[in-house]
Amino acid sequence: MQLLILPILLFGDPPWIPNVMVSDDPAGANQDEVCIAVWKNYLFAYFNDYRVPWVHAFFARSTNGGLSWEPNYQMPQDSVSSFMGDPSVAVDDTGFVYLCCCDFARNRVYLTRSTDLGNSWEPTKYVSPGISKIDKSWVATKGRNVYVTWDLGPDPVRHIYFRKSTDRGETFGPVIIVDHATSGAARWGPIPRELADGTILVSWGCDTRSGIDTVNGIYCARSTDGGNTFTEYLITNTKFRYNSSNPRLFVLPPLETSPEYPQDVYTVFNDGPARTSTDRLNLNIYFSRSTDGGITWSPRIKINDDSISASDTMQQFMPWMAVDYRGWIHVVWYDGRRHPPRSNRYDLFYCYSSDRGLTWSENERVTDTSFVMNAFCGDYIGIAVDSQYVYAAWCDTRLQSTAPDIYFSRRPLPGVEIAEETTTSSYALISPNPMYAHAKIMIPHPHQEAEVRIYTSEGRLIRRIREKGRYIVWDGSDNRGRAAPGGIYFCELRNGDAIYHTKIVKLR
Repeated sequence: MQLLILPILLFGDPPWIPNVMVSDDPAGANQDEVCIAVWKNYLFAYFNDYRVPWVHAFFARSTNGGLSWEPNYQMPQDSVSSFMGDPSVAVDDTGFVYLCCCDFARNRVYLTRSTDLGNSWEPTKYVSPGISKIDKSWVATKGRNVYVTWDLGPDPVRHIYFRKSTDRGETFGPVIIVDHATSGAARWGPIPRELADGTILVSWGCDTRSGIDTVNGIYCARSTDGGNTFTEYLITNTKFRYNSSNPRLFVLPPLETSPEYPQDVYTVFNDGPARTSTDRLNLNIYFSRSTDGGITWSPRIKINDDSISASDTMQQFMPWMAVDYRGWIHVVWYDGRRHPPRSNRYDLFYCYSSDRGLTWSENERVTDTSFVMNAFCGDYIGIAVDSQYVYAAWCDTRLQSTAPDIYFSRRPLPGVEIAEETTTSSYALISPNPMYAHAKIMIPHPHQEAEVRIYTSEGRLIRRIREKGRYIVWDGSDNRGRAAPGGIYFCELRNGDAIYHTKIVKLR
């Protein structure tokens, strides 16, 4: 009897949507190192792209939540450099979009801004004056503040650099050296953030100075004077060290704060069990948190759930992180658990924590196709969240193992119900509308139980009311009894087998 061997069909885990290609140069040149940001229904992706000579930074935009992407274009368009990279993107609270990248040919960090959601761009700003060497730039925003960080500087000491704008990127203050190193050249990947009280934080990876740490580590520096001076703190020692083979395995630690817990700070990183040549065959994803604004840090927690055995040879690496409006933490990373060791075959995985990182969800597979990573795939990937979805973007070689492309997927935000899209012509009757303090939602079939769901304009469920009768009253509050602010809300009425939709305008 002949044994029939069937191919294994691979799918992303529900509720992740089928993967969408972001870069529009399939199986051509290398695209890697993607960073993403979200503003309402707009998504912005910025990534390395080798379709032009050497490498440049390319930008892509989606206007439908990532389901499709517009044609890519080179940014900054007014640069004549042939060697640019390390792109990052941020969106402020008004929708201004900021792109930051390194010009390696001329040793400059550039920043450009769009005030119309990426339709047009202002001239680039040179934000690293007087620094002879640059690497690993990053941009972040908080209110009117814009922060740019980078590393390197003149030999022999490699530093972390910082610059701040208080007018949405119009002007910048002086260049500040964040770290206090007097020797060593192994610090990289600074990420800036701001706490609710105005404290400025910068994280970075690795550091071989004696006096603070004699082995590799992850660091967080704090400034309580607006970024003029910084104090350093060690987050954790890391045994894993940089490896130059493909895929390149770096320790570039993301840093995130929490809108719900003002002094919480979080990081994730990959690490191995020992400093040996086989480190890269056993890497896990770890999480650490600070609840005092970045001064002290918790012991690491392993968040990949595939194995805890000493013989584990699976690779999990290059994590990136985002925190939503509730304080839930979301992490994505590359993961080789489904494939033989040394195969260089990976998927993208995801998990979340709803309790400030103490416990973590079951891991979910994001990719619907595994891929072999036999090319340079950068040092970071992208994740963003809003009130509806978790968005992920990554470098993926499924079409050609030596020419990666940028892919995207999304899933509903865990624990949040999202208003269903509908083509129904049935509408709920609401009076008065616009409303002040109360609105009555009329029930077409009063003898059947009815349920009203109130959603924000972004699709976040804030109130659910179940009653029988001729109408249901919404008093303008959310499920916690707090008054919802004035604005446009979506009302969904479920009455028997029928579903009705309409808008409510709340005036105050």
